[in-house]
Parts: sequence; structure tokens; C-alpha cells
Amino acid sequence: MSHMTSSPQTQGDVVRWIPVSEQLPDDYRPVLLSDGNETVTGFFLDGVFCRHDGIEVRSHTWITTHWMPLPAAPASAMAQAGDGK
Repeated sequence: MSHMTSSPQTQGDVVRWIPVSEQLPDDYRPVLLSDGNETVTGFFLDGVFCRHDGIEVRSHTWITTHWMPLPAAPASAMAQAGDGK
């Protein structure tokens, strides 16, 4: 498995689940992780998938098979953040 970085893979305007056999996310990039049954938020770091709290998500019961970039924040939330509200 090679570590390729590029833009998220899309189907039209919809971001799709990316198999880890095809591509891995950039280090520290927040993503959704799936084992095919459950989904958690997390990130990839030094060859390891971690939950959002930094705990590794590989065990005998969980093997990450797919990942997906998090969607962008709603425009209204981004505007409020820029206003300091």
C-alpha cells in the first residue's frame, strides 16, 4: 500500500468513501473512518489511524477499511467565526 496524497475522490460533487488500499489521508487531516460497520471521526498519523482523541483505532475488532474527508463547515458558521462571534 503506498501513501498517495491528493484531493479527495469525488463522484460528481459528492465526496466518496476512499478505500485505504487506494489512498491514505494526509497526516493530521481530520477524517471519517469506517471498518465497514461503524464510523468514527479521526485522523491518520505515521501509518496509524487514530480516533479524534488520539487513541489508535486498530484492534482485533476494528480495522479501518475506508476513510472520507470531513465536509466543510456551513457557510453561516464560517462567517460567524470570521466575525468573532
